[in-house]
Amino acid sequence: MTDLQEYGRAPVSSKVARHGRRGGGFTLVELLVVISIIGVLVGLLLPAVMAARNTALRMQCLNNVKQICLAMQSYEGLNRVFPINWGEVASPGSLTSPGQASSNTGLNTIGNSWMSMILPQLEETNCYNYIKFGASISYSDTNGCNNQTAANYIVKEFICPADTSHGTANNQMLGTGTWAVTNYKACAGMNWPVSVNTASNAPLSTAITWARGRVAGSPDGLDHGNGLICRGGGPIVPSGTPCSSTNPCGAPLVTGSMDVRDGLSNTFAVGEAIPAYCAWSVWYWFDGCTATCGIPLNYKKPGVRLQANFNDWNYTYSFMSRHTGGGNFGMCDGSGRFVNQTIDPTIYQGMATIDGGELVQLPTN
Repeated sequence: MTDLQEYGRAPVSSKVARHGRRGGGFTLVELLVVISIIGVLVGLLLPAVMAARNTALRMQCLNNVKQICLAMQSYEGLNRVFPINWGEVASPGSLTSPGQASSNTGLNTIGNSWMSMILPQLEETNCYNYIKFGASISYSDTNGCNNQTAANYIVKEFICPADTSHGTANNQMLGTGTWAVTNYKACAGMNWPVSVNTASNAPLSTAITWARGRVAGSPDGLDHGNGLICRGGGPIVPSGTPCSSTNPCGAPLVTGSMDVRDGLSNTFAVGEAIPAYCAWSVWYWFDGCTATCGIPLNYKKPGVRLQANFNDWNYTYSFMSRHTGGGNFGMCDGSGRFVNQTIDPTIYQGMATIDGGELVQLPTN
């Protein structure tokens, strides 16, 4: 009896004896099969993961919109009016060169946004205390006010989590350099000096007006919009004339809850915007925090890249979103909704006016 038989072990075959014991690793074919299976699984799971991520970002964005609208409601409860927008412009109401009316004078710009007014309601009192209302952006003093510092402060509630700007942009018409921007703008209404052919998506020179309500018949939605808050720019005052939040240089349209006769729940207060596609998106700036519904949601000129069209105020001074298929909007009552970009233009524009008398409602999703 051999030693192997003695200990109950089978003899090693001649093949194994020649080549040694087989290792425990994968063969090349097996490894390729495993990699293929993993690739298929990733291909199946990735769209679901991305969809879940996008949904989460959209919901976070909607929460920001609601917080801003509730802050506006709180401000209105304390002051009996919604926050105002005002500032100096060279030629208010000009339909030939409203872009130049934006007082693009950098640090010499005078005016304040409605967004700066609600900072305390958003628990951003420290930033609010840095602002000297009625003074230029270059203003600073020994009491702690520094408007330029405030204008470069990123307010987290003003940033959509899906946006790539991360709160700053260097493409703004306010002046050279980087500024803190916003992804949310107040609804100025739907009256506008140009329009869009909804069938062909082509831009039109035809103005949009409305026969009833605030500023009836006017196409100047920039400074005299028929929505909740427009730019509110007014003539540059004589040198030496002081400006203040109670005696502003501009001509803001003051709005209270009672002025929203179309119903607080049926009127847009705030919608989304994309700073990379609009050169008027600085939250501190009176000309950087309003938009119109006269241009369709997420509108893109045919044959023109959005990045290359960022300074075409006629069509970029509108609502845009990073979310697929539409954008988040907040109502004057503090509620929020995701609005599909295929919404009927009549409904979209009707939701933008405060007292147009339109019989419209957002469709249920």
